[in-house]
Amino acid sequence: WEDYSGNGNHLIQTTDDSRPLLKLGIQNGRNVVRFDGTDDWLTCATPIGFAGETGQTVLCTNARYVTNVFGMLVITRGGIRELRWAGGGGSYQWVTNTGSGNLDYGSQSSGWHTITAIATSTVSSTLAVDGIAPATSSDSTNTATAVTDVINIGARSPPANFLQGDMGEVLIFKRPL
Repeated sequence: WEDYSGNGNHLIQTTDDSRPLLKLGIQNGRNVVRFDGTDDWLTCATPIGFAGETGQTVLCTNARYVTNVFGMLVITRGGIRELRWAGGGGSYQWVTNTGSGNLDYGSQSSGWHTITAIATSTVSSTLAVDGIAPATSSDSTNTATAVTDVINIGARSPPANFLQGDMGEVLIFKRPL
């Protein structure tokens, strides 16, 4: 998955069987990346331009096909910044500090959604689905941590909690928007 920012943060998968598929013309004539829920994921092991940045915005368009499966959408700093689909409850979650800063959007229908997750360099976070942002946190345990390591799409690192669904677009900004 090419990084168009100019920073060279391309997402790759070196194992053929673990590469998601590029599907053409799926969502309003646009291409998507399809994750099989078994072993597909992409990674950028050493993201450039994020060192020392604590605020962050993640935007993605996603359609999932199995509502009872826990799956990762976007991970920036494994276990500390996770945008994920929480399966059984049918909700999107934005985890910003190893579980203590979870935001849970609530039950969502299947199909395409645009998800926006924001973490500021202080203690607040926001999660919006399709432009509606009822989920906001001002938890003192929700301390922002600089992104210094891996960016994953479709799974945690080491590979676990695989996404079953499509990703249409992913944008990651190193500051809150």
